[in-house]
Amino acid sequence: MQATTSSAALLDLYEVLNKEGIVSSDIESLLGYSREQLNDVSLRVPVQLQERLWDLAMTDGVKPNIGLIVGTQINTKLVGVLSQLLIHSADLREALQNFVDNIALMNQCEKVQLQTYKWGCRLLYKNAYPKGIRISEIERSLSAAITWAGRLSDTKVLPIRVGFPYSKPDYVAQYHEIFGPQVNFDQEFAFIDIANDMLALPIKTANEFIKDALLGYIDRNMDKVNQTESSLHSQVKHLIAEGIKTGRFNSHEVAIKLNMSRQTLHRKLAQEGTNFRAILAEVRKEKVVHFLISDQHIFDEISEALGFKEPSAFYRAFKSWFNMTPNKYRQLMKQRSLISSLSLRG
Repeated sequence: MQATTSSAALLDLYEVLNKEGIVSSDIESLLGYSREQLNDVSLRVPVQLQERLWDLAMTDGVKPNIGLIVGTQINTKLVGVLSQLLIHSADLREALQNFVDNIALMNQCEKVQLQTYKWGCRLLYKNAYPKGIRISEIERSLSAAITWAGRLSDTKVLPIRVGFPYSKPDYVAQYHEIFGPQVNFDQEFAFIDIANDMLALPIKTANEFIKDALLGYIDRNMDKVNQTESSLHSQVKHLIAEGIKTGRFNSHEVAIKLNMSRQTLHRKLAQEGTNFRAILAEVRKEKVVHFLISDQHIFDEISEALGFKEPSAFYRAFKSWFNMTPNKYRQLMKQRSLISSLSLRG
């Protein structure tokens, strides 16, 4: 099964890495999704996309502290459902509990526990990423928790202590700037200890009505989040979109990547009420519209980019999808754009 993350979490990571000059500004070529698609907070995307970004971030080693850089930058314009729930919680204690209860909304590989003591609580991280945990991901998770707590309470939040399951890095001074003096390395697990007085800090933006509405929405939609993880259709669709770039997107190649035989792949897709050819057409239809609207590609280039062996096959497929030729479609798009521009001027 394939774990997923929220589009907001993926886009937030991408934006910081792009700002730091680490990843390309061509987001669709990099992730297989347009910015417009990722702006849909209900969209779930494969967690492998997040891992790809982290791989790129750590490739050259120029910014070994990139996890802390990402965790301490909060873009208030890129908030998903879970972030909204935290924003409208009554205090940090309630926000922390809501975070632990609903973290799958953000990322199904983020596994956290809350342990309560007389002095406060311990937030324990036991993440389960497919490639294993990276130092950068742990840094991002813990520094983001402290950054969010400070932003929500409008107060400098310092934990009693924090722990990291790896050795002290060269840039340890930055840890102390974020977490305070009690930073411990070579621990069994990553954790944050927070005192009761900090947990009692009120959240300035709390709204009980909105919070209850969000909790109702989450109750109704959490099953959909969990179903996304097991949806073979979504996995195949993503692998096809990725494979088209390299020419390795047939059912045999996709089946290998999913660790199953081609026969098993076809059988399981049939159980979901679809088939490989239909998903391939779905991917191509979504991509072709972007190509045509941009008006920067000739049709033979589009045909090749979509994995067609011959332009004639592309033309036939396009006409079956939209009941018109690619040229006619592009002309209609231009006419609509012109009409819209004239109406705005008027």
